[in-house]
Amino acid sequence: MEGFNSPQGLIAAPITPFRQDGTLDLPGLERLLSRLMKSSQGIFLASPGAGEGIFLNTEQLTALLEAGMNTVMERIPIFMWVTGRTASDTRQTVETLGRLVERKAYGGKVFWVDCPLIYHSNRGLLDNYKDLWTGKHPPIMLYNDPLLVQELTRHFKRKNIRTAILSELAELSGIAGIIFHGTLERVYNYAKATANAKSFSIYEGEEEQFLDRPGLAGLVSAGANLMPEVWGKVTSFCLEISAENTMYPDLLMQIWKMGSALRELVDCYRMDPARVIKQYLSKAGVIEGSYCLSPPKRELTNQIARIEEVLARGDYLP
Repeated sequence: MEGFNSPQGLIAAPITPFRQDGTLDLPGLERLLSRLMKSSQGIFLASPGAGEGIFLNTEQLTALLEAGMNTVMERIPIFMWVTGRTASDTRQTVETLGRLVERKAYGGKVFWVDCPLIYHSNRGLLDNYKDLWTGKHPPIMLYNDPLLVQELTRHFKRKNIRTAILSELAELSGIAGIIFHGTLERVYNYAKATANAKSFSIYEGEEEQFLDRPGLAGLVSAGANLMPEVWGKVTSFCLEISAENTMYPDLLMQIWKMGSALRELVDCYRMDPARVIKQYLSKAGVIEGSYCLSPPKRELTNQIARIEEVLARGDYLP
């Protein structure tokens, strides 16, 4: 297995800004990524939630990755969603994006993010990745999210990657880690099963869970769109405390104050992150508009006002 040197810390998951005609808002994306890069160790483009990756076709993903590379300019790693509704769709996306990376001679770190249970059962998953990853393409970051799998497919019995299967996948060349959504018991079992794969990284995919149980390689955060600096500090502090197993009272008080503010924000956008965050960023002038490809998940009431109130308060700052 290769040493991928995956980033440790905050992986920001930006929204994907669109104009009203459905084309990318490139100036808005550049402004947003420039803000996020200051406090993040990686950028996750087209995440399935805030980034609406499950609604983007290969052409849109290609345009997004190219714009992302033009802005990031090799400074921090890019995580890129590649999962389609079928194995064939996923392969087409991987090959198309791979050609883009090669054509641009992009020298920065890139990871493909794939949620295999959307299009494949646990059975035969090892062979799927032996076939999918050719060695010349960027390494793959697995994505485990039982609620997303349940929402998108009814074909397969299991909604989580089996622990025994993950143990085998972690030893494959080309598999760099996993972004995890799920229970504490499962992530504990995943960590045990992949302990011998030294280059395999596990990232927490749920913000509130990370605040409760830091200790993985880092956090994938949609909330970084709103408070990148605070999420960056909290993620860094939490990982330091977990690594040192030391509790400094002053530091813990800072984390508690910032964590309380972050929990308030998560409560504002958790049910429909893309729509809520876009409305705020549009009002703040970061992006052109709040157009979404994803259908509305709930009626928005006072979420934007609540976000503005938390951000204006400032009592969470050290």
